[in-house]
Amino acid sequence: QLSLNAHIAYSASILSFLGAVHWGIVLKSPNISKRTQTSIPFQQFHTTFLFISILNNLLTNTLHYFLILFCVFHSLFIPHLVHMFLRLSWSVTPSLIAWISQLSVLQPIESVTLLTGGILTTFVIDQISLRNNVPSWYLKLRVPLTLFASSSLFTVGCTLYFL
Repeated sequence: QLSLNAHIAYSASILSFLGAVHWGIVLKSPNISKRTQTSIPFQQFHTTFLFISILNNLLTNTLHYFLILFCVFHSLFIPHLVHMFLRLSWSVTPSLIAWISQLSVLQPIESVTLLTGGILTTFVIDQISLRNNVPSWYLKLRVPLTLFASSSLFTVGCTLYFL
C-alpha cells in the first residue's frame, strides 16, 4: 500500500511540473506577438475543460455558455490577452488534475486512471502548442518520458484492476 501511494504521489508531482512550462513561457514573453504566438487551440482547451468537468460531474449548461462566450470574445476582441489567459489556464490544469488524484475519496484505480489521462492529455497539448516556444530537444525528450510514465501507471492500474 505504501509503494502504491508513493507511486501515485510521485506521478502527481510529475504531472504538476508539466503545466509549469506554459507558465514559464508566459513569464518569459509577457507581450506575445502575433509572429511567435502558438497557443492552445480552442478545441483542445474545450476538450480539457470537458475532461475535468466530466471527471468531477460538474458539466452544466453554464460551463458550455461560458465556453461559447469565451470563443466569441477570443475571435472578436483582444486575442493576445486571451491567448495568454488560455496558456495560464492550461498551466494550472495539470496541477489541478494531480490534486484531484490525491483526494482521499478516490480509489487508487481512479487516481491512477486520472493521472494516466492527465499525463497523456498534457503530452498531446504540449506537442501541439509548444512547437515554436521551447527547444526541440524538450519535445523529443517528452516522448520516452511520457511513454515510461504512462506505461508505468497503466501497469499499476492493470495490477489494481485484475488483482
